[in-house]
Amino acid sequence: MPYYNEKQIEQARDMDLLTYLRYHDPTELIHLSGGVYTTRTHDSLKISNGKWMWWPQGIGGASALDYLIKVKGYRFTQAVGMILGTEADKFALSEKKKIENKERKARQLEMNEGHLYPKRICECCGKEYWPTKHHQKYCSKLCGSRMYSAINAGRDLSEKEGYKYYMKTCAICGKEFWPTGAAQLTCSTECQKKRISNNHKESYLMLKESITIKSQD
Repeated sequence: MPYYNEKQIEQARDMDLLTYLRYHDPTELIHLSGGVYTTRTHDSLKISNGKWMWWPQGIGGASALDYLIKVKGYRFTQAVGMILGTEADKFALSEKKKIENKERKARQLEMNEGHLYPKRICECCGKEYWPTKHHQKYCSKLCGSRMYSAINAGRDLSEKEGYKYYMKTCAICGKEFWPTGAAQLTCSTECQKKRISNNHKESYLMLKESITIKSQD
């Protein structure tokens, strides 16, 4: 949770709603007449003479801080951060990322006939299929189970040393470990995060390559 000193809090309290909206969210502000304004989200909320009033709810105040807490529902520290700019910047960055992710997903669906990932060949049966996960290797759980059995066929059960699964080698760091699930590929949370990051990079490069090929066509 962010910490703000008394001077910063006082600065936030001093900002009126009209000034805040003009500076941080101008598209939300609508001029009615003279010195009277309203907001795009709540047209029954009026701003005038340095104060604001949301008539249907019976809520009003003099500062932007009151508005952010009472109307927008932010916590006190969040509201202070929005006025000072810190939380506003985070929110803008978050919204930008959401838009970028949505656009990337739309491109992937368009490139892959309504699927997130391109077609693959099942490593067990050789059948072509649409994967639902980036790291998916088999077209079904049955093929995954068959492959696992084939890989471990003939192995001595004593190799498990009391564990449920055979020892594996981490796909990231190469360290040997005892998995807690048949599909586990990494030895630790750190390696799992690195693997996910690598998968995201690979997906991005595959998408970029697909878009380049399509544009050349």
